[in-house]
Amino acid sequence: MLSVSIVSEKFVSRVSMPKLVERYGFKVNSQGYMACPFHKDDTPSLRVYDKTGEGFYCFGCNKGGSVITFVMELFKLSYPDALKKLDSDFNLNILEEKEDRSLSRMYNNDAAIKKIQAKRKRTTLDAMIKQYCTYHLAIKFDEPMSDTFCEALYRITDLEYKIECEEEGVAINGYIHT
Repeated sequence: MLSVSIVSEKFVSRVSMPKLVERYGFKVNSQGYMACPFHKDDTPSLRVYDKTGEGFYCFGCNKGGSVITFVMELFKLSYPDALKKLDSDFNLNILEEKEDRSLSRMYNNDAAIKKIQAKRKRTTLDAMIKQYCTYHLAIKFDEPMSDTFCEALYRITDLEYKIECEEEGVAINGYIHT
């Protein structure tokens, strides 16, 4: 039996939201909206995202989620029944696949995930500190107002900010460092 996170990821990565709503008889307009089936909707308010894995969001009733969530809500099904319906309706045979033990361990081992995240954070921070030192040397030993000097001044301020964010676990460019 596949783990829940692996199964969910397989369904979400193989069934796009536009294909799903089309399969179940809904029409999406040119802007990617359709009438929401979860509430009385006179103006299309449910956004269907094009990319596989992005799902949907209704700006009228605030419901959103993946293809799995949509099927659960639409047909009033439990999670396992929604998976069975998707598996059957799209001929995916995901529920019949054998478990890849190494993949399962990777997804289900929180300690291993935290270890990988910590290593990534250290590597990122070490790389930024090395860049910081390189630019700091350029500031100290280059003649003032040269291109290298000006770039180093700009880069060192940016790197100080990024190092601070990395250490505090704050988002940089929309990516949250943990």
